[in-house]
Amino acid sequence: MNRIYCFRIKYLLVFLSLVLLPVLLYPGVPKDVSGVINQVRARVTAVGADYVILDDVTGFAPGDTVLVIQMKGVAIINDNNSNFGEIQDNVGDVGYYEFIIIQLVEAGPLKITFYNNLKGGYNAESFVQLVRVESYETLKVTGELTCPDWDITSGTGGVLALFASDKVELYSDINVSGKGFRGGLNAPITGTCVETIDSYFFSEANTRSGRKGEGIASHDKILAPLVPGTYARGIGAIATGGGGGDGSLAGGGGGGGYGFGGAGGVEYGCSEFTSISGKGGKKITAFYGDTTVIMGGGGGASGFISGSAPNGGNGGGIIFIMTDSIYSFGGSIKANGQSASFASSGAGGAGGGAAGSIVISSNGYGAGGVTVQANGGSGSNAATGNEKSIGGGGGGGFIWISPADYSMLTTSVIGGLAGNFTGSSASDGVNGFALKTNLQMRLNGFLFNTVVTDKDGNLLDSICLGQIPRPLKASVPVGGTLPFSIYWEKSYSAGGPWVSLSGTLSGTVFTPDQPEAATIWIRRRIVDSSSPTAIEDISKSVKVIVHPLIYDFEIDNSTGDTICYGQTPLTVDPLVT
Repeated sequence: MNRIYCFRIKYLLVFLSLVLLPVLLYPGVPKDVSGVINQVRARVTAVGADYVILDDVTGFAPGDTVLVIQMKGVAIINDNNSNFGEIQDNVGDVGYYEFIIIQLVEAGPLKITFYNNLKGGYNAESFVQLVRVESYETLKVTGELTCPDWDITSGTGGVLALFASDKVELYSDINVSGKGFRGGLNAPITGTCVETIDSYFFSEANTRSGRKGEGIASHDKILAPLVPGTYARGIGAIATGGGGGDGSLAGGGGGGGYGFGGAGGVEYGCSEFTSISGKGGKKITAFYGDTTVIMGGGGGASGFISGSAPNGGNGGGIIFIMTDSIYSFGGSIKANGQSASFASSGAGGAGGGAAGSIVISSNGYGAGGVTVQANGGSGSNAATGNEKSIGGGGGGGFIWISPADYSMLTTSVIGGLAGNFTGSSASDGVNGFALKTNLQMRLNGFLFNTVVTDKDGNLLDSICLGQIPRPLKASVPVGGTLPFSIYWEKSYSAGGPWVSLSGTLSGTVFTPDQPEAATIWIRRRIVDSSSPTAIEDISKSVKVIVHPLIYDFEIDNSTGDTICYGQTPLTVDPLVT
């Protein structure tokens, strides 16, 4: 009797240790995330060769990986004719981005210095921002994940940027829809019929016309910064921002981006002079090609004589994701333009926002498929009586991915629909550009070089004395210049010294082949072929704990083995210490 009881105790303790061990070894993995990320951000006020001056350095630290991106930066034709708002020149590098690592943060001059020189030709007048990248091992999106709204006052927001060294699991959406350039705000207008086009823009003080949506325009044709309020209203699109409806409640134009925005509907109670409606926002690729990463333009607004008019739809924001793989469990990735809401009687419809941009570097996608959307927002419907005064649709967006197997991706860059009245002159937004597949994420001075356990995707594993470490999974290297020299190394302390680790490599999975007698750290070191100075990148280390064997594990039960309900258990003593 006693001997059987002793074995039960022994095996129970062993069982509990096996159950609890993974919990102790792998706390908090994968990381469950939802809500708003990338909240550490600041506007760049000056740019040097290897540094930026910010309006605030709070939250940034040496070693942080950050995104530098220019949000605006085009000079427009500002003549008061049909050419108004056309893109004439660039000011800096609109839509250029790079990821870089902080070397030094100085609070006094609000200066951040990087380990490398910047590659972009940034212009601080054109709304350059610095965003701290969120980094994870395995990221599990459990609720909607998004970023702060774009804010013209601070010059920041609208961008979600994350790195996940192993994978991203989508149980909910990564969604920056409506986080981009702002739609025109509704306002009371005089509502007088206009039979001829006599102006493509008005100042903010003029109440004849609705407000334009916001876009990438930052300067006029002589490269002077645009003065806020000077071109705030009127039918002319201002680069990618949709034009406002003029006269008697004509509809606002849809925002533009990688697809043209659609024109708004005609005036209410007038002779339906079609051209007085808001013009759709411009298409960026007509001037810059297809590697410019921008937010969607905002839709133009109309106005109201009575009732309530909608605002123009906001454009979609920007998403950057760098990971080894993405799996969907019901979640999607979205950067859609916002649809404009309903226009009541006595109000004109507004244009939908254009879609933003989605940039994904991933080595593969789960068998269940992943949906990626950058669709334009729909224009307003309008009440009976002024049902032709509807809004134009927003343009479609941009999806740019790395050249991996993307057969499991479902993508959509559809232009938004105009309001739904048949026979109106309003038009839909034009489709954007889906699935450009040559992405090489711009990593400045470092590589995407990650190593995790193949079994669990963690940075921690354990084995028993004399066992061989389990296989390790590495990312496909991204960044730098081919060819790469790759070295697998181990150390018996976290800080080195490091020696070569023997094993076999199959694809990106490395399998060690020697047993270990003490805890080790394993890493991958990569040297690229950049000239004149090669990039050397070292992954985070995987710690493999080597547990000693346990001998003579037996419990003394000589003092008794029976208790009743509610009693305190007897003392249990080991037979061998």
